[in-house]
Amino acid sequence: MVNVTKVTNVSRIFQRLILLIVVLSILSGELYSNIPVNALHVSGEPNTAVNPTFVRKFGSLGSGDGQFNKPYGATVNGTHIFVADFNNHRVQIFDLEGNFVANFGSFGSGDGQFDFPNGVTINGTHIFVADSNNHRIQIFDLEGNFVAKFGSSGTGDGQFSGPYAVTFNMTHLFVTDTNNDRIQIFDLAGNFVTKFGSSGVGDGQFSSPRSITVNGTHIFVADSNNHRIQIFDLVGNFVNNFGNFGSGDGQFNIPSGITVNGIHIFVVDSRNDRIQIFDLAGNFVSKFGSTGTGDGQFDLPGDITVNGTHIFVADFNNHRVQIFQNNSPPQQIKAHVGLVSIGLTWNPPLDSATTPVISYRIYKSQQTNDFTFLVETSNLIYDDFQVVLNQTYFYAVSAVTTTGESILSEEVSGELAPHVTITETDTETVTGPTTTESQSADTITKTMTEQGDRSTETLIKTSVKTEDASLLLIPTLLGIAILGVFKLRKTRK
Repeated sequence: MVNVTKVTNVSRIFQRLILLIVVLSILSGELYSNIPVNALHVSGEPNTAVNPTFVRKFGSLGSGDGQFNKPYGATVNGTHIFVADFNNHRVQIFDLEGNFVANFGSFGSGDGQFDFPNGVTINGTHIFVADSNNHRIQIFDLEGNFVAKFGSSGTGDGQFSGPYAVTFNMTHLFVTDTNNDRIQIFDLAGNFVTKFGSSGVGDGQFSSPRSITVNGTHIFVADSNNHRIQIFDLVGNFVNNFGNFGSGDGQFNIPSGITVNGIHIFVVDSRNDRIQIFDLAGNFVSKFGSTGTGDGQFDLPGDITVNGTHIFVADFNNHRVQIFQNNSPPQQIKAHVGLVSIGLTWNPPLDSATTPVISYRIYKSQQTNDFTFLVETSNLIYDDFQVVLNQTYFYAVSAVTTTGESILSEEVSGELAPHVTITETDTETVTGPTTTESQSADTITKTMTEQGDRSTETLIKTSVKTEDASLLLIPTLLGIAILGVFKLRKTRK
Protein backbone atom coordinates (compact mmCIF):
# COMPACT_ATOMS: atom_id res chain seq x y z
CA MET A 1 0.00 0.00 0.00
CA VAL A 2 1.35 3.38 -1.01
CA ASN A 3 0.17 6.45 0.87
CA VAL A 4 0.75 9.89 -0.64
CA THR A 5 -0.14 12.81 1.57
CA LYS A 6 0.28 16.34 0.31
CA VAL A 7 -0.17 19.19 2.74
CA THR A 8 -0.02 22.73 1.38
CA ASN A 9 0.76 25.06 4.20
CA VAL A 10 -0.98 28.27 3.15
CA SER A 11 -2.57 29.72 6.25
CA ARG A 12 0.25 32.15 6.93
CA ILE A 13 0.55 32.98 3.26
CA PHE A 14 -3.16 33.67 3.12
CA GLN A 15 -3.02 36.04 6.09
CA ARG A 16 -0.08 37.92 4.63
CA LEU A 17 -1.72 38.18 1.22
CA ILE A 18 -4.91 39.60 2.70
CA LEU A 19 -2.87 42.23 4.56
CA LEU A 20 -0.88 42.99 1.42
CA ILE A 21 -4.07 43.35 -0.62
CA VAL A 22 -5.47 45.87 1.85
CA VAL A 23 -2.26 47.91 1.77
CA LEU A 24 -2.03 47.78 -2.02
CA SER A 25 -5.65 48.78 -2.37
CA ILE A 26 -5.14 51.86 -0.22
CA LEU A 27 -1.93 52.87 -1.93
CA SER A 28 -3.31 52.18 -5.38
CA GLY A 29 -6.30 54.38 -4.74
CA GLU A 30 -4.08 57.19 -3.49
CA LEU A 31 -1.58 56.97 -6.32
CA TYR A 32 -3.86 56.51 -9.29
CA SER A 33 -6.38 59.12 -8.19
CA ASN A 34 -3.67 61.76 -8.52
CA ILE A 35 -2.77 61.21 -12.16
CA PRO A 36 -3.35 64.47 -14.08
CA VAL A 37 -5.75 63.79 -16.91
CA ASN A 38 -4.31 66.45 -19.19
CA ALA A 39 -0.58 66.11 -18.65
CA LEU A 40 1.43 66.35 -21.86
CA HIS A 41 4.70 64.40 -21.91
CA VAL A 42 7.44 66.09 -23.89
CA SER A 43 11.05 64.98 -24.25
CA GLY A 44 13.85 67.49 -23.86
CA GLU A 45 13.62 70.99 -22.45
CA PRO A 46 11.10 73.61 -23.59
CA ASN A 47 12.14 77.01 -24.89
CA THR A 48 9.73 79.28 -23.05
CA ALA A 49 10.46 83.00 -22.97
CA VAL A 50 11.69 84.35 -19.65
CA ASN A 51 10.82 88.02 -19.36
CA PRO A 52 12.16 89.53 -16.13
CA THR A 53 10.55 92.76 -14.97
CA PHE A 54 12.58 95.72 -13.72
CA VAL A 55 12.06 96.23 -9.99
CA ARG A 56 14.58 98.76 -8.72
CA LYS A 57 18.14 100.01 -8.94
CA PHE A 58 20.63 101.23 -6.39
CA GLY A 59 23.97 103.03 -6.48
CA SER A 60 25.45 106.06 -8.21
CA LEU A 61 28.90 107.31 -9.16
CA GLY A 62 31.05 108.07 -6.14
CA SER A 63 33.13 106.67 -3.31
CA GLY A 64 30.67 107.00 -0.44
CA ASP A 65 28.78 104.19 1.22
CA GLY A 66 26.49 102.62 -1.34
CA GLN A 67 28.10 104.47 -4.25
CA PHE A 68 30.13 102.77 -6.97
CA ASN A 69 32.94 103.44 -9.37
CA LYS A 70 32.41 100.75 -12.01
CA PRO A 71 30.89 97.81 -10.10
CA TYR A 72 31.87 94.56 -11.78
CA GLY A 73 31.29 91.34 -9.84
CA ALA A 74 28.13 90.48 -7.90
CA THR A 75 26.82 87.56 -5.89
CA VAL A 76 23.88 86.96 -3.58
CA ASN A 77 22.93 84.70 -0.69
CA GLY A 78 19.70 84.42 1.26
CA THR A 79 20.02 87.81 2.93
CA HIS A 80 22.58 90.01 1.19
CA ILE A 81 24.03 91.21 -2.12
CA PHE A 82 27.83 91.44 -2.40
CA VAL A 83 29.34 93.73 -5.06
CA ALA A 84 32.97 94.09 -6.18
CA ASP A 85 33.36 97.89 -6.45
CA PHE A 86 36.15 97.76 -9.06
CA ASN A 87 37.63 101.29 -9.15
CA ASN A 88 36.98 101.89 -5.44
CA HIS A 89 39.02 98.76 -4.59
CA ARG A 90 36.49 97.36 -2.15
CA VAL A 91 33.56 95.00 -1.68
CA GLN A 92 30.20 96.43 -0.63
CA ILE A 93 27.37 94.56 1.09
CA PHE A 94 23.67 95.41 0.73
CA ASP A 95 20.43 93.86 1.85
CA LEU A 96 18.19 92.32 -0.80
CA GLU A 97 16.39 95.63 -1.28
CA GLY A 98 19.65 97.40 -2.11
CA ASN A 99 20.11 99.20 1.20
CA PHE A 100 23.75 99.67 2.21
CA VAL A 101 24.97 97.45 5.05
CA ALA A 102 28.78 97.51 5.09
CA ASN A 103 31.94 97.52 3.01
CA PHE A 104 35.49 96.27 3.38
CA GLY A 105 38.80 96.69 1.59
CA SER A 106 40.97 99.53 0.33
CA PHE A 107 43.60 100.04 -2.35
CA GLY A 108 46.84 98.14 -1.80
CA SER A 109 48.54 94.76 -1.79
CA GLY A 110 48.29 93.90 1.89
CA ASP A 111 45.97 91.34 3.41
CA GLY A 112 42.42 92.54 2.94
CA GLN A 113 43.43 95.19 0.41
CA PHE A 114 42.59 95.11 -3.30
CA ASP A 115 43.94 96.24 -6.64
CA PHE A 116 40.88 96.23 -8.93
CA PRO A 117 38.75 93.39 -7.54
CA ASN A 118 36.69 91.82 -10.30
CA GLY A 119 34.82 88.76 -9.10
CA VAL A 120 33.14 87.85 -5.83
CA THR A 121 31.33 84.73 -4.66
CA ILE A 122 30.08 83.43 -1.34
CA ASN A 123 29.36 80.09 0.28
CA GLY A 124 27.79 79.46 3.67
CA THR A 125 30.80 80.65 5.64
CA HIS A 126 33.17 82.70 3.47
CA ILE A 127 33.45 85.40 0.82
CA PHE A 128 35.94 84.78 -2.02
CA VAL A 129 37.26 87.74 -4.02
CA ALA A 130 39.25 87.67 -7.28
CA ASP A 131 41.84 90.39 -6.55
CA SER A 132 42.74 90.87 -10.19
CA ASN A 133 45.82 93.10 -10.30
CA ASN A 134 47.26 91.48 -7.18
CA HIS A 135 46.95 88.13 -9.02
CA ARG A 136 45.39 86.30 -6.11
CA ILE A 137 42.19 85.11 -4.45
CA GLN A 138 41.39 86.48 -1.00
CA ILE A 139 39.08 84.79 1.50
CA PHE A 140 37.03 86.64 4.13
CA ASP A 141 34.44 85.71 6.71
CA LEU A 142 30.87 86.88 6.16
CA GLU A 143 31.57 90.16 7.96
CA GLY A 144 34.51 91.02 5.72
CA ASN A 145 37.35 90.03 8.04
CA PHE A 146 40.43 88.70 6.24
CA VAL A 147 40.95 84.95 6.61
CA ALA A 148 43.42 83.75 3.97
CA LYS A 149 44.76 84.23 0.45
CA PHE A 150 46.32 82.12 -2.27
CA GLY A 151 48.00 82.75 -5.61
CA SER A 152 50.70 85.03 -6.98
CA SER A 153 51.73 86.47 -10.34
CA GLY A 154 52.95 83.89 -12.84
CA THR A 155 52.10 81.03 -15.15
CA GLY A 156 52.80 78.09 -12.86
CA ASP A 157 50.25 75.90 -11.14
CA GLY A 158 48.39 77.99 -8.58
CA GLN A 159 49.69 81.26 -10.04
CA PHE A 160 47.54 83.83 -11.84
CA SER A 161 47.64 86.62 -14.36
CA GLY A 162 44.64 88.89 -13.85
CA PRO A 163 42.06 86.45 -12.44
CA TYR A 164 38.57 87.78 -13.16
CA ALA A 165 36.16 85.42 -11.43
CA VAL A 166 35.87 82.69 -8.83
CA THR A 167 33.07 80.23 -8.11
CA PHE A 168 32.68 77.03 -6.11
CA ASN A 169 30.82 73.80 -5.55
CA MET A 170 30.75 71.61 -2.45
CA THR A 171 34.37 70.53 -2.82
CA HIS A 172 36.29 72.90 -5.09
CA LEU A 173 36.97 76.48 -6.16
CA PHE A 174 37.13 77.35 -9.87
CA VAL A 175 39.06 80.44 -11.03
CA THR A 176 39.23 82.11 -14.45
CA ASP A 177 42.95 82.77 -14.89
CA THR A 178 42.09 85.31 -17.55
CA ASN A 179 45.40 86.43 -19.01
CA ASN A 180 46.77 82.88 -18.88
CA ASP A 181 43.74 81.65 -20.88
CA ARG A 182 42.93 78.80 -18.56
CA ILE A 183 40.78 77.64 -15.66
CA GLN A 184 42.39 76.55 -12.41
CA ILE A 185 40.71 74.32 -9.84
CA PHE A 186 41.53 74.38 -6.11
CA ASP A 187 40.20 72.75 -2.99
CA LEU A 188 38.23 74.99 -0.65
CA ALA A 189 41.40 75.84 1.29
CA GLY A 190 43.09 77.16 -1.86
CA ASN A 191 45.36 74.21 -2.62
CA PHE A 192 45.93 73.64 -6.33
CA VAL A 193 44.19 70.59 -7.80
CA THR A 194 44.29 70.83 -11.59
CA LYS A 195 43.91 73.16 -14.57
CA PHE A 196 42.54 73.06 -18.10
CA GLY A 197 42.57 75.25 -21.20
CA SER A 198 45.13 77.09 -23.31
CA SER A 199 45.23 80.03 -25.71
CA GLY A 200 43.31 79.55 -28.95
CA VAL A 201 39.96 79.28 -30.69
CA GLY A 202 39.55 75.50 -30.66
CA ASP A 203 37.25 73.48 -28.45
CA GLY A 204 38.45 73.83 -24.86
CA GLN A 205 40.76 76.74 -25.68
CA PHE A 206 40.22 80.29 -24.45
CA SER A 207 40.82 83.93 -25.26
CA SER A 208 40.51 85.98 -22.06
CA PRO A 209 37.91 83.93 -20.18
CA ARG A 210 36.25 86.28 -17.71
CA SER A 211 33.42 84.56 -15.89
CA ILE A 212 32.63 81.08 -14.64
CA THR A 213 29.78 79.23 -12.97
CA VAL A 214 29.12 75.61 -12.05
CA ASN A 215 26.18 73.32 -11.34
CA GLY A 216 26.05 69.69 -10.23
CA THR A 217 27.51 68.29 -13.44
CA HIS A 218 29.13 71.00 -15.55
CA ILE A 219 31.37 74.07 -15.63
CA PHE A 220 30.22 77.01 -17.77
CA VAL A 221 32.83 79.55 -18.91
CA ALA A 222 32.32 82.93 -20.59
CA ASP A 223 35.09 82.75 -23.22
CA SER A 224 34.98 86.50 -23.69
CA ASN A 225 37.23 87.33 -26.62
CA ASN A 226 36.06 84.23 -28.49
CA HIS A 227 32.49 85.51 -28.03
CA ARG A 228 31.11 82.20 -26.84
CA ILE A 229 30.20 80.06 -23.86
CA GLN A 230 32.06 76.80 -23.31
CA ILE A 231 30.78 73.88 -21.25
CA PHE A 232 33.00 71.30 -19.50
CA ASP A 233 32.51 68.43 -17.11
CA LEU A 234 33.62 68.92 -13.53
CA VAL A 235 37.20 67.82 -14.22
CA GLY A 236 37.63 70.08 -17.24
CA ASN A 237 36.85 67.83 -20.20
CA PHE A 238 35.26 69.75 -23.07
CA VAL A 239 31.56 69.03 -23.63
CA ASN A 240 30.09 71.74 -25.85
CA ASN A 241 30.10 75.42 -26.77
CA PHE A 242 27.62 77.88 -28.19
CA GLY A 243 27.61 81.43 -29.51
CA ASN A 244 29.71 83.50 -31.91
CA PHE A 245 30.41 87.15 -32.59
CA GLY A 246 27.41 89.29 -33.45
CA SER A 247 24.30 91.00 -32.14
CA GLY A 248 21.66 88.46 -33.12
CA ASP A 249 19.88 86.12 -30.76
CA GLY A 250 22.44 83.70 -29.33
CA GLN A 251 25.38 85.80 -30.53
CA PHE A 252 27.75 87.73 -28.28
CA ASN A 253 30.04 90.73 -28.16
CA ILE A 254 32.34 90.08 -25.17
CA PRO A 255 30.26 87.93 -22.82
CA SER A 256 31.55 88.97 -19.40
CA GLY A 257 29.29 87.38 -16.80
CA ILE A 258 27.50 84.08 -16.44
CA THR A 259 25.35 82.28 -13.91
CA VAL A 260 23.08 79.25 -13.96
CA ASN A 261 20.03 78.02 -12.12
CA GLY A 262 18.31 74.66 -12.45
CA ILE A 263 17.06 75.18 -16.02
CA HIS A 264 18.63 78.32 -17.50
CA ILE A 265 21.99 79.92 -18.25
CA PHE A 266 22.09 83.72 -17.87
CA VAL A 267 24.83 85.49 -19.85
CA VAL A 268 25.90 89.14 -19.66
CA ASP A 269 26.41 90.12 -23.31
CA SER A 270 28.48 93.11 -22.28
CA ARG A 271 29.05 95.17 -25.43
CA ASN A 272 25.58 94.40 -26.72
CA ASP A 273 24.27 95.87 -23.43
CA ARG A 274 21.88 93.04 -22.74
CA ILE A 275 21.30 89.80 -20.87
CA GLN A 276 20.69 86.62 -22.86
CA ILE A 277 19.04 83.52 -21.43
CA PHE A 278 19.60 79.95 -22.68
CA ASP A 279 18.54 76.48 -21.69
CA LEU A 280 21.21 74.18 -20.26
CA ALA A 281 22.04 72.84 -23.73
CA GLY A 282 22.81 76.34 -25.00
CA ASN A 283 19.61 76.95 -26.96
CA PHE A 284 18.50 80.58 -26.99
CA VAL A 285 15.42 81.29 -24.85
CA SER A 286 15.07 85.06 -24.47
CA LYS A 287 16.86 88.35 -23.82
CA PHE A 288 16.31 91.66 -22.08
CA GLY A 289 18.03 95.04 -21.89
CA SER A 290 19.30 97.66 -24.33
CA THR A 291 21.86 100.46 -24.42
CA GLY A 292 21.12 103.45 -22.21
CA THR A 293 20.80 104.87 -18.72
CA GLY A 294 17.11 104.25 -18.15
CA ASP A 295 15.56 101.57 -16.00
CA GLY A 296 16.32 98.19 -17.50
CA GLN A 297 18.98 99.62 -19.82
CA PHE A 298 22.71 98.95 -19.52
CA ASP A 299 26.11 100.43 -20.29
CA LEU A 300 28.69 97.63 -20.42
CA PRO A 301 27.13 95.39 -17.76
CA GLY A 302 29.74 93.30 -15.98
CA ASP A 303 28.26 90.43 -14.00
CA ILE A 304 25.00 88.75 -13.06
CA THR A 305 23.69 86.71 -10.14
CA VAL A 306 20.28 85.20 -9.35
CA ASN A 307 18.35 83.93 -6.37
CA GLY A 308 14.92 82.33 -6.08
CA THR A 309 12.95 85.35 -7.26
CA HIS A 310 15.28 88.02 -8.63
CA ILE A 311 18.10 88.74 -11.08
CA PHE A 312 20.85 91.19 -10.07
CA VAL A 313 23.02 92.86 -12.73
CA ALA A 314 26.16 94.93 -12.08
CA ASP A 315 25.69 97.81 -14.55
CA PHE A 316 29.38 98.72 -14.88
CA ASN A 317 29.46 102.08 -16.68
CA ASN A 318 26.18 103.24 -15.14
CA HIS A 319 27.71 102.74 -11.67
CA ARG A 320 24.74 100.88 -10.28
CA VAL A 321 23.14 97.50 -9.68
CA GLN A 322 19.78 96.75 -11.26
CA ILE A 323 17.28 94.25 -9.88
CA PHE A 324 14.77 92.36 -12.01
CA GLN A 325 12.00 90.06 -10.90
CA ASN A 326 11.25 86.64 -12.30
CA ASN A 327 7.76 85.21 -12.07
CA SER A 328 7.31 83.60 -8.67
CA PRO A 329 7.79 79.81 -8.61
CA PRO A 330 5.26 77.27 -7.29
CA GLN A 331 5.17 76.97 -3.51
CA GLN A 332 5.35 74.12 -0.98
CA ILE A 333 6.31 71.36 -3.40
CA LYS A 334 6.25 67.91 -1.80
CA ALA A 335 7.17 64.40 -2.94
CA HIS A 336 5.00 61.41 -1.95
CA VAL A 337 6.63 58.02 -2.47
CA GLY A 338 4.37 55.06 -3.30
CA LEU A 339 4.92 51.50 -4.49
CA VAL A 340 4.91 52.21 -8.21
CA SER A 341 5.38 55.96 -8.57
CA ILE A 342 6.59 59.16 -6.95
CA GLY A 343 3.78 61.66 -6.56
CA LEU A 344 4.30 65.43 -6.52
CA THR A 345 2.05 68.13 -5.11
CA TRP A 346 2.51 71.89 -4.96
CA ASN A 347 0.69 75.17 -4.45
CA PRO A 348 0.32 78.07 -6.91
CA PRO A 349 2.91 80.89 -6.98
CA LEU A 350 2.50 83.77 -4.58
CA ASP A 351 1.75 86.16 -7.45
CA SER A 352 -0.80 83.89 -9.16
CA ALA A 353 -3.66 86.26 -8.32
CA THR A 354 -2.12 89.04 -10.40
CA THR A 355 -0.21 86.82 -12.86
CA PRO A 356 -2.45 83.84 -13.67
CA VAL A 357 -0.75 80.51 -14.29
CA ILE A 358 -1.31 78.81 -17.64
CA SER A 359 0.49 75.57 -16.81
CA TYR A 360 3.22 74.02 -14.69
CA ARG A 361 6.41 72.42 -15.92
CA ILE A 362 8.00 69.59 -13.98
CA TYR A 363 11.72 68.98 -14.14
CA LYS A 364 13.50 65.82 -13.04
CA SER A 365 17.05 64.71 -12.32
CA GLN A 366 18.99 61.89 -10.75
CA GLN A 367 21.22 64.40 -9.00
CA THR A 368 20.61 67.76 -7.44
CA ASN A 369 20.38 70.94 -9.54
CA ASP A 370 20.80 69.41 -13.00
CA PHE A 371 17.25 69.11 -14.28
CA THR A 372 15.70 67.91 -17.52
CA PHE A 373 12.17 68.80 -18.59
CA LEU A 374 9.76 65.95 -17.86
CA VAL A 375 6.15 67.00 -18.36
CA GLU A 376 3.74 69.94 -18.54
CA THR A 377 0.39 69.95 -16.71
CA SER A 378 -2.32 72.37 -15.66
CA ASN A 379 -2.91 70.52 -12.38
CA LEU A 380 -1.29 70.87 -8.96
CA ILE A 381 -0.43 67.17 -8.75
CA TYR A 382 1.51 64.70 -10.83
CA ASP A 383 2.60 61.05 -10.44
CA ASP A 384 5.83 59.98 -12.08
CA PHE A 385 5.78 56.29 -13.06
CA GLN A 386 9.08 56.52 -14.96
CA VAL A 387 11.04 55.40 -11.91
CA VAL A 388 12.96 52.33 -10.80
CA LEU A 389 13.85 50.90 -7.42
CA ASN A 390 16.83 52.06 -5.38
CA GLN A 391 17.29 55.31 -7.31
CA THR A 392 16.80 58.76 -5.81
CA TYR A 393 15.02 61.26 -8.06
CA PHE A 394 15.02 65.03 -7.69
CA TYR A 395 12.16 67.25 -8.85
CA ALA A 396 11.40 70.95 -9.24
CA VAL A 397 8.43 72.77 -10.76
CA SER A 398 8.09 76.05 -12.67
CA ALA A 399 5.01 78.11 -13.49
CA VAL A 400 4.23 79.28 -17.02
CA THR A 401 2.30 82.55 -17.35
CA THR A 402 1.58 85.03 -20.13
CA THR A 403 4.84 86.80 -19.23
CA GLY A 404 6.99 83.68 -19.42
CA GLU A 405 8.27 80.83 -17.31
CA SER A 406 9.18 81.31 -13.67
CA ILE A 407 12.35 80.14 -12.06
CA LEU A 408 12.25 76.71 -10.44
CA SER A 409 10.65 75.92 -7.12
CA GLU A 410 12.71 74.48 -4.34
CA GLU A 411 13.73 70.92 -5.16
CA VAL A 412 12.39 67.77 -3.51
CA SER A 413 13.47 64.16 -3.81
CA GLY A 414 12.09 60.67 -3.43
CA GLU A 415 13.11 57.04 -3.80
CA LEU A 416 10.76 54.24 -4.80
CA ALA A 417 9.67 51.78 -2.09
CA PRO A 418 11.79 48.60 -1.79
CA HIS A 419 10.83 45.12 -3.01
CA VAL A 420 8.02 43.13 -1.43
CA THR A 421 9.17 39.62 -0.41
CA ILE A 422 6.78 36.65 -0.13
CA THR A 423 7.97 33.31 1.25
CA GLU A 424 6.03 30.09 0.64
CA THR A 425 6.62 26.74 2.34
CA ASP A 426 5.14 23.50 0.97
CA THR A 427 5.52 20.16 2.73
CA GLU A 428 4.92 16.76 1.09
CA THR A 429 5.09 13.35 2.75
CA VAL A 430 5.68 10.50 0.29
CA THR A 431 6.28 6.76 0.61
CA GLY A 432 8.89 5.56 -1.79
CA PRO A 433 12.51 4.57 -2.30
CA THR A 434 15.43 6.28 -0.64
CA THR A 435 16.54 9.45 -2.43
CA THR A 436 18.21 12.79 -1.81
CA GLU A 437 17.60 15.87 -3.93
CA SER A 438 18.46 19.54 -3.75
CA GLN A 439 17.79 22.49 -6.06
CA SER A 440 18.75 26.11 -6.18
CA ALA A 441 16.23 28.97 -6.46
CA ASP A 442 13.37 26.91 -4.99
CA THR A 443 15.10 24.99 -2.19
CA ILE A 444 14.01 21.33 -2.01
CA THR A 445 15.19 19.06 0.78
CA LYS A 446 14.33 15.34 1.01
CA THR A 447 14.94 13.08 3.98
CA MET A 448 14.36 9.28 4.38
CA THR A 449 13.28 7.15 7.29
CA GLU A 450 13.08 3.32 7.17
CA GLN A 451 9.99 1.70 8.73
CA GLY A 452 10.23 -2.06 8.28
CA ASP A 453 9.43 -2.85 4.68
CA ARG A 454 8.34 0.74 3.96
CA SER A 455 10.32 3.87 3.52
CA THR A 456 8.86 7.26 4.42
CA GLU A 457 10.23 10.19 2.50
CA THR A 458 9.61 13.75 3.69
CA LEU A 459 9.97 16.42 1.06
CA ILE A 460 10.18 20.03 2.19
CA LYS A 461 10.04 22.60 -0.56
CA THR A 462 10.74 26.22 0.29
CA SER A 463 10.11 28.82 -2.38
CA VAL A 464 11.32 32.36 -1.86
CA LYS A 465 9.87 34.75 -4.39
CA THR A 466 10.87 38.39 -4.60
CA GLU A 467 8.81 40.60 -6.83
CA ASP A 468 9.09 44.25 -7.74
CA ALA A 469 6.30 46.24 -6.16
CA SER A 470 5.34 47.47 -9.59
CA LEU A 471 4.59 43.89 -10.73
CA LEU A 472 2.24 42.99 -7.89
CA LEU A 473 -1.28 43.08 -9.28
CA ILE A 474 -4.25 43.07 -6.95
CA PRO A 475 -6.46 40.75 -9.09
CA THR A 476 -3.72 38.13 -9.16
CA LEU A 477 -3.27 38.31 -5.40
CA LEU A 478 -7.00 37.99 -4.84
CA GLY A 479 -7.05 34.83 -6.92
CA ILE A 480 -4.13 33.36 -5.02
CA ALA A 481 -5.74 34.25 -1.71
CA ILE A 482 -9.03 32.55 -2.62
CA LEU A 483 -7.29 29.38 -3.76
CA GLY A 484 -5.21 29.39 -0.61
CA VAL A 485 -8.27 28.99 1.59
CA PHE A 486 -8.36 25.29 0.79
CA LYS A 487 -6.02 22.70 2.29
CA LEU A 488 -5.68 19.69 0.00
CA ARG A 489 -5.11 16.32 1.56
CA LYS A 490 -5.17 13.31 -0.80
CA THR A 491 -4.68 9.68 0.24
CA ARG A 492 -4.12 6.84 -2.19
CA LYS A 493 -4.42 3.29 -1.08
